[in-house]
This record gives sequence, C-alpha cells and structure tokens, in this order.
Amino acid sequence: MENLKSLRKKIDRIDAAIIKKLSARQQISEKIGRLKIALGKPVKDFPREAAQKQQYAQLCLNYQVDFALVNRLFKLIISHSRNLQKNGR
Repeated sequence: MENLKSLRKKIDRIDAAIIKKLSARQQISEKIGRLKIALGKPVKDFPREAAQKQQYAQLCLNYQVDFALVNRLFKLIISHSRNLQKNGR
C-alpha cells in the first residue's frame, strides 16, 4: 500500500504535467490568434467549440471523469484562449 507522501508526490508530478500542457496549449492559441487576425476570422468559433464539448464528454466517459468538472475547467481555458487571440499575442 502506498503512503500519503508517495501519493502526494504523484499528484505533484501530474499537476506539473498539467501546467506544462497548459503552457503548450497557450502558445498554440496565441499562434491561432495571429492567424485568425491575418485571415480576418472571428475569435469565436462556435461549431469548433461545440465539437470540442462533444469530444470532452466522450473522453470523460472513457476515463470516468466527471463531465461537469471538465466542462467548467474548459470554459475557463477556452475563455483564456479567446482573450489571448483577441490580443493577438
């Protein structure tokens, strides 16, 4: 049986990986924003966001993760991505 300290270390490694992936996602969002500006496209892409939501729902089923949690999390992430894209960073 694992002890509390070793389990917490695992959580810390996962948290670090999540932050690293968020950084990579942010960088890609910034590139997308620059492309959208250059192409004269709007920041909001509702069909894309609807498709993403369906994908998240399926992934939640596959991995047995609470969809309400994932939905709230990605609302924040997508909102942040939109702000980056609006600013053309």
